[in-house]
Amino acid sequence: MRLGADKPDAFFGFTQDRRHQPNGTRLAFWAETREEVDRLARLVRKIGGKMPGRSGGLSRPTAAAIMPAFFEDPDGNKLEICAGESPIIPG
Repeated sequence: MRLGADKPDAFFGFTQDRRHQPNGTRLAFWAETREEVDRLARLVRKIGGKMPGRSGGLSRPTAAAIMPAFFEDPDGNKLEICAGESPIIPG
């Protein structure tokens, strides 16, 4: 067994800063299917997450055939869960 084989391939962490002010930056997470996006959006709404926009948080198609659900964390930071044809957007 190789070292770290039982660990996830990707990881990121957050640090707290009392002076942090939310801004226009959005952090997006990729889901495998639109159904998974909607399931997570319902979960965020159920636990009191703020879901701006007319869709109430449920996914809706965009011009790039991506199905996003937008929400904000308790500090007002913008987050997104999305699914679609490809998580890589050509440059």
